[in-house]
Amino acid sequence: DAGGAGRAGAGSQRSQSRPDDALTMEVLVHPNLTMRKYHEGDDAPPYAWTAACVRDELARRFPDLKIVLPAAGALPEDLGETKVLLAGRVDAALLERMPKLAWIQFPGSGADHFFKASGLGPEAFGSRGVHVLNCPGISRYAVAEHAMAMLLALGRGLPRALRQQAARNWTIFPVDLVRGKTLGIIGLGPIGERVACLA
Repeated sequence: DAGGAGRAGAGSQRSQSRPDDALTMEVLVHPNLTMRKYHEGDDAPPYAWTAACVRDELARRFPDLKIVLPAAGALPEDLGETKVLLAGRVDAALLERMPKLAWIQFPGSGADHFFKASGLGPEAFGSRGVHVLNCPGISRYAVAEHAMAMLLALGRGLPRALRQQAARNWTIFPVDLVRGKTLGIIGLGPIGERVACLA
């Protein structure tokens, strides 16, 4: 669920752009399409962070779209006709197997993370005519809540309190209230808008 505009990095396109016939072709969902990097432990991540959730949501929104989600680690042998791929990373070997690939969608707002995980730069995709698209606003809830957490922490003097606690210093110090203050938000993109809602 992404909203707003954003870049997908050098040589890429915005998330709103897509090949004209995107909804009439087969979409391959790679099993590595997951938010596991935010999940601690070896147990299965929450359903909402899995490729299966993406497949189910696409099927709900686009019932006529053909969506393929192979079993984990078992991509089809023949990927020569694949044009649209949803994946968390695409290495050189996988890219080589998809000569007709036109569009990669990755689950993040910063393309630098995708390129680093793939071990390839944007030029490796751009030279093949592959558009790498991000998901602007995908982290708006998490980042907005983090901003509010920092605002409350600083407003209530938590950093100083933690330092004093670690030093076994129980001196009481004055803090101000956040209540009644004016919050300045520079830019009302997906994150700024969410911060405004929370405030």
